[in-house]
Amino acid sequence: MPFFNPYRRSYISDPYPSLHRLRDEASVFRSPEFQAWIVTTHDDCADVLRDHQRFSSSPLDSEGEVATQLQKQSDQVSTGEARALVRMDPPEHTRVRQSLNRAFTPRAVAGLRPFIERTVGELLDRAERGQPFELMAGLTEPLPVAVVMEMMRVPAEDRGRLTEWATAIQRGRVDTERDPEMLAAAQAGQEELTEYFTDALNDPGSLHPEGLLAALPQAEALTPAERIKTALDVAMGGNNSTAFMLGNGVLALIAHKDQAEELRSHPELLPGAVDEMLRFDSPNQIIMRFATADTTLGGKDVATGDAIFLLVGAANRDPAQFPSPDRFDVRRENPHRHLSFGRGPHYCMGMPLLREQANAAIKGVLERFDELRFGGGGLVRGGTLSFRGPKRLSIAGPA
Repeated sequence: MPFFNPYRRSYISDPYPSLHRLRDEASVFRSPEFQAWIVTTHDDCADVLRDHQRFSSSPLDSEGEVATQLQKQSDQVSTGEARALVRMDPPEHTRVRQSLNRAFTPRAVAGLRPFIERTVGELLDRAERGQPFELMAGLTEPLPVAVVMEMMRVPAEDRGRLTEWATAIQRGRVDTERDPEMLAAAQAGQEELTEYFTDALNDPGSLHPEGLLAALPQAEALTPAERIKTALDVAMGGNNSTAFMLGNGVLALIAHKDQAEELRSHPELLPGAVDEMLRFDSPNQIIMRFATADTTLGGKDVATGDAIFLLVGAANRDPAQFPSPDRFDVRRENPHRHLSFGRGPHYCMGMPLLREQANAAIKGVLERFDELRFGGGGLVRGGTLSFRGPKRLSIAGPA
């Protein structure tokens, strides 16, 4: 009988043996504990992600514990009727997403490259010779927040407090210990950030004309509440994924020193290596969908409203798609077939921005740290059911 328990200590440490077992025993099965279907093959996961007609991103018309919890989370966000972009389906999703397209074009992302490289350098300048460096707090958490503030052209005098709020939200979202103070700080940060964007969007004359924020009041297709929610989505949407991706990537290089040396010797391999890092240990482990009608999936009968857990970590290690899937190989062919950031209409539009940050950050770490190894604080796992990555990661400082 297949059994899915992502809260076991061994699973949190290394989920992949369990995911292989699940795929072998039953690639699609119903978990009574989660009241959801568990899907583990690459092909089935990709098919669900592409088919928004049969499988919705919205829990609003669904039943069960998963949908109820997501509905409660949506109710806690003080932006009226507006929903998060990841919980919309076409054509509504398409309408809102189009308002963001200009911010994520190749030209726009390339324009941020000097800022990203400069920020990486400034953050890594704080690493002291011979002293452990806390990678998450020192690099991977502040980098995506700084980049999104620059993309929005938030005024310099406001960036300090917005960074504090965003970091509090970021940490609260992935706090497995449910620390009351951390959760309270996250809630306060959510309220402060919402109020800030509400005031800013109601005074468009105060916004930098080249920033993403300035484009939202001009987006006539969006309601006022949707403009605020979209600003929040952009400000927070990719921060955890980027931070965890970088943390997981450095962990892979620590565990595979030969691959780290391969990248040092051949930096032109870095773009493909970033995809291999995403495939090998995805920051996004589960994507949720909900059946819109009675249907079949992997030969199983799925009922209207049923929750579906797409186990991205399992799909990315599916041997039918990736030969020798447990091998970390920076020269792997076609690692970009991973599902770490979805597929179909919900494919993450922020992926080009993540790639720019990952290229600069991994390159900077390899240049600054002669040997990648754990520092005095070692590794403390973080994450949630959906996210996987370090909460703290101490690496030995530069020689």
